[in-house]
Amino acid sequence: MKIGILQDNFFPEGKGGAALVAQNLALGLKERGYDVFVVTSTKKNDRLEEKDGLRTYYLKTKDFGFFKYYLCLYNHQIVGRVEEILKREKPDIVHAHNLNTALSYYCLKIAKKYASKVFLTAHDTMLLTYGKLATKGYLENFDLKIKIIDQIKQAGKQYNPWRNVLIRYYLKNVNKIFAISKVLKNFLEANGLKNVELIYNGINLQEFEIKDEEIIDFKKKYNLINKKIIFWGGRLSQPKGGHQVLSALKIISQKKDNIVLLVAGVGEFYEEFFLSFAKQLGVDKNILFLGNVDHEKMKDIYSASDVILYPSIYFDPFGLINIEAMACKKPVVGTCYGGTPEIVLDGETGYIVNPFDASLMAQKIIELFNNEEQAKQFGLNGLERVKKVFTLELQIRKTLDYYKLL
Repeated sequence: MKIGILQDNFFPEGKGGAALVAQNLALGLKERGYDVFVVTSTKKNDRLEEKDGLRTYYLKTKDFGFFKYYLCLYNHQIVGRVEEILKREKPDIVHAHNLNTALSYYCLKIAKKYASKVFLTAHDTMLLTYGKLATKGYLENFDLKIKIIDQIKQAGKQYNPWRNVLIRYYLKNVNKIFAISKVLKNFLEANGLKNVELIYNGINLQEFEIKDEEIIDFKKKYNLINKKIIFWGGRLSQPKGGHQVLSALKIISQKKDNIVLLVAGVGEFYEEFFLSFAKQLGVDKNILFLGNVDHEKMKDIYSASDVILYPSIYFDPFGLINIEAMACKKPVVGTCYGGTPEIVLDGETGYIVNPFDASLMAQKIIELFNNEEQAKQFGLNGLERVKKVFTLELQIRKTLDYYKLL
């Protein structure tokens, strides 16, 4: 079986959870003996790279800019080259992931022309929204229905009244849509998309194994011995709860000594706002910025930390950090929004909080600091949960079942 993976940006050149998930899936399928190739975009020159038997076609394209809600439907810069590749490769299966920032949804129509089966993994709400879902109705009442007025407010002058109509048209070429969480499946169905099934993201647990001496070395390197360590990271931004983290940190630092907030990731322009707000709150001295950390080094950070925070203030469908932290036997204090409550079980593997309630978030973190046995048990429970529900092996097995079934 030959499988083609379509993804706007591919790890490691592309950042973000979807890029990493697409890479893990492609490599996992390759390791199981399938012929796999990837089509993705780049800001550099067109090229074909082959590593570990995985062929990756990088196609140069420019940013969509002001016309992104038109070009996401049909990117004239790239669709011709995508068709040339699929015509030459003749895949049995095409499995698309994110298509809204580079490859464009027209690629689904091309895929159906050359492959017998086409699948799409929805990693977010962008099939139906113009950005992150953070409407008043959702944040206050968990209302999953989207309204045209909300879309117009979100898109502003860039609003394209034909965008969602044409996306739904191109989705007719898809045999099955995979949602990465139950709540995302519910969102898609609540807004009229059918043919949706749940397949959770998974990770390779072996990648998160670490020796005690490695943890000690990491703590010594950053002067973290005898410190209480909170970690917040990923794609740093205000929607990911950065300001909420700082508000909780202020409360915690007033009640506990030797508190350090570890921050790792890329935030483009957000880092300046984050540090400025930290200075206003008087907690900038409690923050250690590690910058953009290679993914294979993330286990050092998780394992050295006492508590992992995932406080997104929008519909965040999954959050790989949740399961990666749990794989490192760490308790998670996570958001009540999106898919985190499906992953982090409140009172079993961590705590679920409303991230707008900084006092409650701080309270739960302090509880874990004060009760090390409970924190340890939450961590062990988390590891067992990942083993049962969120392994890469399980994700690949379920995906292959659909490849072969339909």
